[in-house]
Amino acid sequence: MPLGTDPHPLPLSRKRARGDEGRVRRLESPVVLRERARELRQEVNPVEAVLWSQLRDRRFRGLKFRRQYVLGPFIADFYCAQHRLVVELDGATHEGPGGQGRDRERDAWMVGHGIRVVRLPAAIAALEAAIDSHQSLWNRCEK
Repeated sequence: MPLGTDPHPLPLSRKRARGDEGRVRRLESPVVLRERARELRQEVNPVEAVLWSQLRDRRFRGLKFRRQYVLGPFIADFYCAQHRLVVELDGATHEGPGGQGRDRERDAWMVGHGIRVVRLPAAIAALEAAIDSHQSLWNRCEK
């Protein structure tokens, strides 16, 4: 399906009803996970703040992004429902075998639900370079 043509912008539900493809019901996300996402939104790290300043309020190509958004059993750093796109910042929590295994599990779940995942290095210099080149970021998202 071409980018942006899905009438239901959220990922596919585990329980599909006719005409309900593309939605995740709020009940599929545990309350504990939603509370943790709320905490993460309040605990902004500097790298995330830099990227969020560029994505918030539809500043990036007029797209609405959500920060620390619960998708099924996972919390995405940034999520654009219109394009079913997750942007993940890879920092210290993603290093090591435990973090990388969790990332692979999350990516597989997202891709299995029709969501594209773009991973960016969390180094501030690399992130700022990616932000300065919006076209480069957009091209990576469309692949």
